[in-house]
Amino acid sequence: MSFENPSNVSRSTSQDKVIHVLSFMKAQYPRFSLRLFLTTLFSSENHTLKQKTRMFLSDDGALELMDIWWTQLKEEPNFQCWVVDHAALICDKECSRLSDRASEGPHYADAQFLRISPKDVTVNLVESFRFDDLTKRYDRTTPHLQTILRKVIGKEGTHSTEAEAVQEARYGRTSITSMILNQRSRLLSYHPTINSFVLWDSQVPKRIVQLLNKIGWSVSHTSQGRCISQLSQDAVRVARDVACDESKLKLLPYDNFNWTARAWEVSATHGAAQHDQVSAMLVVLNRPDTSESSPGAASAQHLASVERFESTAGHRHRLSPEDALQAVIPDHNDHQSFRTRASIHISHISSQR
Repeated sequence: MSFENPSNVSRSTSQDKVIHVLSFMKAQYPRFSLRLFLTTLFSSENHTLKQKTRMFLSDDGALELMDIWWTQLKEEPNFQCWVVDHAALICDKECSRLSDRASEGPHYADAQFLRISPKDVTVNLVESFRFDDLTKRYDRTTPHLQTILRKVIGKEGTHSTEAEAVQEARYGRTSITSMILNQRSRLLSYHPTINSFVLWDSQVPKRIVQLLNKIGWSVSHTSQGRCISQLSQDAVRVARDVACDESKLKLLPYDNFNWTARAWEVSATHGAAQHDQVSAMLVVLNRPDTSESSPGAASAQHLASVERFESTAGHRHRLSPEDALQAVIPDHNDHQSFRTRASIHISHISSQR
């Protein structure tokens, strides 16, 4: 076999140079295939070869080759299996940082946040739950898994998709991630615990709760009961602290208890003639006490003072000698203001029909 002059090779294209190199290999090493050449080149421990391959890999040479291979082999089943298997390994590593390897790594705090047991349930835990915050946490801790789910769902990142559909897809992606993590480790039950409260509030039967627990959407029925019990205890603690705080102005709008008759009335919400879940609601009125922002304002202790009410019992609604009857009778301006507001109110009601 004849070879070109080296001076001519230097002026030829890259394709010509490759052909020349392969021709040389075939002539000098007839049993040394291209496959063996590449395998040896990238797996060898030889210092010279490692230096060359390191330069190649550091310059994104591997990514360029993989793009070429993907273009040519993306329809080949074996190549597809290789890509999917290795993508699965990457996702497995991401999830393992939150489950079985949660005691180490950069996501230790996130793993601890997602690990919830019934004894950890508090009022603040429930009130602070935000779906968007959980989505952002998953985007940060499992970015490659989220990329795959976005592509599979196919609604995020497209301009033609409605905002509501994108939001629903994002919620679905977050729920799927929570279910995957809960299947890996039942300790990762932050989202399933919150879901169990929704099921309890909706009075979902035990059998459905157990079914949703098997797929990782909710905690078990037993854990649900323990979580509700712990939440109730913490709610009582919070209510007790507020009730004993003299600086807060409080109101008790009762649900279905007739204090005059000393009997339970039919609940307007549940339609059951019995005490149903709520006996009373403690409302803290948002009214500032005497401070620099509201000088002269009466304090909560003054407004809620039982002694002050008892001292004026029987004559709180009497007019003082200084007040004339003319001061409490509506005048023309009062009637006009009432007429205007009544017209607006009636117009608003009519527009709702």
